[in-house]
Amino acid sequence: MTKKILLLIPFLIILSGAPNLRASGFALYELGGRASALAGAFTARADDASAVYYNPAGIAFLDGIRIKANILYSPLKTTALSPGTQLTFTSDLAQIQGFFYATWSPFPRITFGIGRFSPYSTDVNWGGGWPGKNFCLSAQLSSVYYRPAVAIKLTEGLALGFGIDFVFSKSEWSHVVEFPTENIPQIQTPLYMDSRPHAGGSGIGFVAGLLWKIGKRLQIGGKYQHKVAFDAKGKNTFHQYLTDSYSRILGPENKFVPLTTLLDAFYELQNVTFKISYPTEIVLGLMFVPVERVTLLLDFQWSDWSESLNWEFQSDKTGADMNPEFMEAYGNFFGVTPDYDKQGAELRWKDTWNIKYGIEYALSSVLALRAGYANNPSAVEGEAIHPIIPDLDSHIVSFGLGYLGPLFSTWDDEKMSDFSFDFFVQYRFSNARTSSLPGLAFSYDADRLIVGVGLGFEF
Repeated sequence: MTKKILLLIPFLIILSGAPNLRASGFALYELGGRASALAGAFTARADDASAVYYNPAGIAFLDGIRIKANILYSPLKTTALSPGTQLTFTSDLAQIQGFFYATWSPFPRITFGIGRFSPYSTDVNWGGGWPGKNFCLSAQLSSVYYRPAVAIKLTEGLALGFGIDFVFSKSEWSHVVEFPTENIPQIQTPLYMDSRPHAGGSGIGFVAGLLWKIGKRLQIGGKYQHKVAFDAKGKNTFHQYLTDSYSRILGPENKFVPLTTLLDAFYELQNVTFKISYPTEIVLGLMFVPVERVTLLLDFQWSDWSESLNWEFQSDKTGADMNPEFMEAYGNFFGVTPDYDKQGAELRWKDTWNIKYGIEYALSSVLALRAGYANNPSAVEGEAIHPIIPDLDSHIVSFGLGYLGPLFSTWDDEKMSDFSFDFFVQYRFSNARTSSLPGLAFSYDADRLIVGVGLGFEF
């Protein structure tokens, strides 16, 4: 048992040390090494510990103690092309993430499970020279799900699973706001500040799954994952952005006021809230074994995006005086009033249907080749593509290799556990779409390569 405990240490390191992987789009379904090689078509199979995410009913058929850790690496690249000038701007990031699942079956028909995964996220950083700085310089949104689950085997081939989702989410946004100078003729050039609202919060949801093994060659599965809605809380800070620190204007009592002083007085730190909701998902899956050694998988997934994300940070002073000290010192004299109580962007969402196909070929009793294809339609309505979340229609092609067999001790020939190793490569490519955003009608394109491994133990 001591050897087994030592064997778990690397997984705990992966779990605690891997940062969130974020996508240039929004949804991320590469949450298990084996399933990712099948392009995510895993609902009707769900036969390793990652079933905690894909279909919690599947853990009912897992005996003993099972542990699965997955780690992914992905360079993320999104480009924005200006059709008029042919200028190209790029958000290019590379990140790593780890996922962790464990199941335990203390009774013949009841299995418990736990999982940590991050299905929704975005990360863009457009860098210097980007003309859309008033829309977005950078944006991040990340979610972490902790899901305890339980599954009950009703018959030898039928099981139900349930889970509770404890969700933690963070959002950050950097964009440029312009100081109102209409009533100040002394100021001849625009003045800007970098606004950086950020917020974090938590919410609770639930999931239910069903898995029916009709026979040796046919299985069907289904998952219902309820939306998680909550109000995140945080702050909005402001930072000087390309301002001439030596310029001054005549202010109250005939004293000259540095423009930097005026800006710092106008923009005051605010407590803000950020409303967010991650979508309801319904997935139906089919697994069919047409001939020996070949397994075909098919998933249909519906996601309720139209009732989800609203990108708006709202100050707790909305409807009141945003900055009394500024109004007393400068506001009445210059005729300007702080009006940054609400900052956001119009992100128009629509519901989506995903179709995922997977195939597995057993090379031997312990080795398998896998491949898959999935379409990942954009959740953005029409041409309302926004640089905060440039979510595009994309196609996913995946390949992988898996091993499942015994693991023996290096000290002696004693069998320690059954061991699984999964390797996959997944490539996403998108269809370019031109945004209808006024003043920023860029054509967005994205591609993404994901490489991952999964390691598992069965005791």
